[in-house]
Amino acid sequence: MTKNKNNKFTNPIATAKRVFSNCFSFFKNLLNNHLLELLSLLLFIFTAYYVNYPDEYVNLLAGKAILNGQVAYKDFFDHHMPLAWFLAAVIMILSENSLLLFKFVWAILQFGFLWFVIGKLIKKYSDEIYSKFKYFAVLYPVVAMYFWLHLFLADSIASLTAASSLWLLIALSFAKTIEKKDICITGLLLSSIVLTSLTYIYWTAFAYLWLFLIFVKTKPCLRCYLKFTLINLMPYLVLGLYILITNSFSEFIFANFTYNTEFYINIANYTKGRYFNPVKMLLTLIFNFWDKTLPVIPKIGNHDLYFPHTQLFILSALLTTYLIFKLNKAYGVLFFLMLSLSAPRSEIISLGDRNYQAGVFITTSLASLFVSFYLYRKTITKDLETTVIKALMVINIIYATVSVLFFSQSFYEKVFFVYTQKMPRNYDRDFTAEFIDSLLDKNDYFWIGPYEPHRAFFVVKGRLPGKYPTLLPQFSESDYLQSNFIKQFETNPPKIILFKHTSSIFMTPAEQFGEFFLTYLNQNYIRVSDADYKVVRNLTDFDLNTDLYINKNYADEIITKLKQKGYIDN
Repeated sequence: MTKNKNNKFTNPIATAKRVFSNCFSFFKNLLNNHLLELLSLLLFIFTAYYVNYPDEYVNLLAGKAILNGQVAYKDFFDHHMPLAWFLAAVIMILSENSLLLFKFVWAILQFGFLWFVIGKLIKKYSDEIYSKFKYFAVLYPVVAMYFWLHLFLADSIASLTAASSLWLLIALSFAKTIEKKDICITGLLLSSIVLTSLTYIYWTAFAYLWLFLIFVKTKPCLRCYLKFTLINLMPYLVLGLYILITNSFSEFIFANFTYNTEFYINIANYTKGRYFNPVKMLLTLIFNFWDKTLPVIPKIGNHDLYFPHTQLFILSALLTTYLIFKLNKAYGVLFFLMLSLSAPRSEIISLGDRNYQAGVFITTSLASLFVSFYLYRKTITKDLETTVIKALMVINIIYATVSVLFFSQSFYEKVFFVYTQKMPRNYDRDFTAEFIDSLLDKNDYFWIGPYEPHRAFFVVKGRLPGKYPTLLPQFSESDYLQSNFIKQFETNPPKIILFKHTSSIFMTPAEQFGEFFLTYLNQNYIRVSDADYKVVRNLTDFDLNTDLYINKNYADEIITKLKQKGYIDN
């Protein structure tokens, strides 16, 4: 028994019971009111441990470069817009260069963004729409993990923000009253798609037009029109100012436009002319989408329930297109055009796993699945037309049920295999990177390629010599790229270079597209055999006999270290 301040005795058993009861009530209330949020959080966290993919490490290396004071495009080359790089830099401040912590923070950011930013905005306008959005937010990490949209890629970020933008456009389109600040938030969200990937610039353009029609519905004044325009242009003006201040305009243009249009992007049915024709490209993308989509439509309703998610996504998108059009013809046309431009670099006739390049189509179609139920309730009548739509909705529900079971089984399988170590998970180390560090002193230069950013990221002691962390096949087609690529090695000669001769990119052997670089290496570097040594202990992914190049000026130092560590012998 204890005495309280009022000189009354309290029973410790009763106190313990009261504390337990309060805790039980708290957790019961948490589960009852926030079960979906907790489930979504758990699913997002699981995604942080699955798959190690080289492409996302390019964004991480760019983030590192920015934190080291380097200028995007001028000091670091990649053919994407820079938002992912700056976002990576911010996350790295929080994760302290730990890959596992980076992935964990990225998963939490996605969860928080969906539930506490997009979800709250939707709930402000419609509880009914929010009730559909909650199930989208739970299913999102499951679907994302199957298609590799959980990775830190430009397509992944664009897919997340595109689907979120669509939800906000739907909520604002059918709201009775609209706050102009929420229109501006949606506009800023749309800008993040373009600033991440120019691939979806057409999709975003029509989404902007939809947003503008919503804005007009609020009957704004002339000053409001100017403010709306300025706010939506602000992200692009900030990027322009950054490029202007850093004097990197020519590098920005080359990376995002010249490189992509002349060397990288190869769109089917697009015939290149003397100059890039944006209208021709627009029409080609629409043609390509429906050319590959129309053959799938007759399969809808044929009772084939084996991997039905392609039919599910297409039927969901088409139903949503029709229902939006029935409520507002302008919005319906715009959504149709957005749908037609949602997979410019991927065929959706059969959506297999890892197809992150179709991400915007996948995530917006997943959103359409839930949006269609909301829109159906708004348009329901008793005519024949509605009967047909109702039948299609029933078919879609069947597809959705089977697809959810399939995605859930796939998700569980991946989690099980990773947890039981039947499948490798992400780690904060790389053995090849550790080998490189063992041969270097602090701040020595190194390079590894032709495409090994997932190894370069883990090198601690060494630093890359210049702006090109990778060597791509397109480099062999450009004298400009070749000369600038070699220049970084002449300016900051690495002590060692690992070049994987057996690798290939886009089905082009490394020895073929890297011939110009190998010529340079053979003139300025030596290999182990040139020093009359033989390899007695090799790396798993590299052959030290052929892939290790040693700077002639540091040959004695590197050879000595290799001998001491038991990699070579006489």
